[in-house]
Amino acid sequence: MTPRRHSRSIGCSALGRTKQARSEIEAFNHITKTIPTDRSIGFNPEHAVFPLARRMMHGELAFRDGDHGTACGCCANLPNSKIDGSTTSRRTGCIAIEPGDAGMI
Repeated sequence: MTPRRHSRSIGCSALGRTKQARSEIEAFNHITKTIPTDRSIGFNPEHAVFPLARRMMHGELAFRDGDHGTACGCCANLPNSKIDGSTTSRRTGCIAIEPGDAGMI
């Protein structure tokens, strides 16, 4: 259920539906309190992944709200993750850059 809330928050932010994105973040935070501490997503304990997901959700929302400094700060220095034996950067695609905005970063 948490990946769904995370994905919906990111998607709603990207579509400009910030009120809905905030509701998804609240639902995500509520659900994470009910997850057992020994549960994993792939190779990672879920409770280790939740803070990263929160930063990404808040970064996307801040970007959509026009707060680019906060958005970039949320996604700065995110750790890499091992997925199926390969290292993948969580920074890749963290903030959906609008056409013409790449020069700001």
